[in-house]
Amino acid sequence: MQFLEDNRYNIWQKRKDYKQIKDKMREIKNKYANVRLFIEDRVVTANLTKEELKAVLEYINLDDEIERIEKIETFKLGLKEGNWL
Repeated sequence: MQFLEDNRYNIWQKRKDYKQIKDKMREIKNKYANVRLFIEDRVVTANLTKEELKAVLEYINLDDEIERIEKIETFKLGLKEGNWL
């Protein structure tokens, strides 16, 4: 388990698609203050625009993609660790 913890983040950061998705998520939070409040602080404002709602949905989709990448890479890393035993 220590091997996985020590190496998994480094592997994710080497993936170009992972970096691009993280950058896009950061852009959304920087562009839309209400979206950032919702995502980071769980503060819901009553006046979200349609554009902000679309940004929330896009952010959620990007977050799902990040989770998928992390699971796949962690699984691969686990397989490597298993082969070394």
